[in-house]
Amino acid sequence: MAQSSNMSTAITSLNVMPQDLSKLDRFDGNNYKRWKEKVEFLLTTLKVRYVLVTPCPAVSIENATKDQIAAKAKWEDDNYTCRGNILNTLTDSLFDMYAPMKQAKEIWDALENKYKTKDSRNKSYLVSNYFDFKITDNKPILNQVHDLQLIVHQIIAEGIPIDEKFQVGTIIAKLPSSWKDYRKTLKRKGDFLNLESLQRQLRIEEARLRDKQEENAKMTKAAHVVEIDNKKGKRPWAGDSSTKENNKKKKKGACHFCKKKGHYIKECRLKKKKDQANTVEESLVAVITEVNLVSHNAGCWVDIGATRHICSDKNLFKKYEKVGDEIELYMENSSTTKVAGKGIIELKFTSGKSVT
Repeated sequence: MAQSSNMSTAITSLNVMPQDLSKLDRFDGNNYKRWKEKVEFLLTTLKVRYVLVTPCPAVSIENATKDQIAAKAKWEDDNYTCRGNILNTLTDSLFDMYAPMKQAKEIWDALENKYKTKDSRNKSYLVSNYFDFKITDNKPILNQVHDLQLIVHQIIAEGIPIDEKFQVGTIIAKLPSSWKDYRKTLKRKGDFLNLESLQRQLRIEEARLRDKQEENAKMTKAAHVVEIDNKKGKRPWAGDSSTKENNKKKKKGACHFCKKKGHYIKECRLKKKKDQANTVEESLVAVITEVNLVSHNAGCWVDIGATRHICSDKNLFKKYEKVGDEIELYMENSSTTKVAGKGIIELKFTSGKSVT
């Protein structure tokens, strides 16, 4: 009956071991405490962890009972299973180092003495990493917060408690400078935030910034397309000085106005000066201070309060008679003009009334 029970336990161990071992990272000397907890869980599941704390039963060959012999045999089988599971969770270099040890407890104690001390030195290293950790704009904010929380869990696993409010304040303080305004908003909410609500707020803000960046990128791309289309629509000679110079170089023959070569008549400066005799060059500025003209050549000059008025069109006179050359009119601009005739003019108003 005992032999059947041992066989059943061995079969169960073989069924559980490969599946559970595939989930374990091989121990390389780092994170000993984490590895130890995982292996202890595995050995407890296999019901062989007791061999690490219980020595092999001492059995006298002469006076041993069947139960004592069976108990010793079971312990030896469980020790073999426990030893194999521990060795199989080690890297190849560590496996070769501890494989000569035949007792599972011997291997376990050797690992404990060597790497537990090393882990104690890692406490200060983990704390230093936590305070030196920086959140940047180069990576997603939430991913970096997750990395920071992994360090926190390692510190807590080493027996160093970290208050949740302290973690919230540290994350807010470590946000990059581009989050300066939002960091102030989070500080005002600090007393009401926990880790879960803080990560939710960061997720919302990060999504908003990502959408804003995508929108700006689309607007920039659209503006670039419009600029390219505008350049395509320009005539090659519009605003292109090099094209103008090339066109000028291609012109041959003499001007029909000044008979000089190198330009056409429409570009002739002498012709422009003649056609625009009353204009000035672009480099000069002319200012007219006073004009003694009527708005229309056929109009009548009316001087309010005067007894005589001036008209340049004799057809406007109701009665008209010529005068001699001896009468001249002195004008305000210090010039004189001859009077051709005199008469009576009838002025008609828009109201229908008239005056002579």
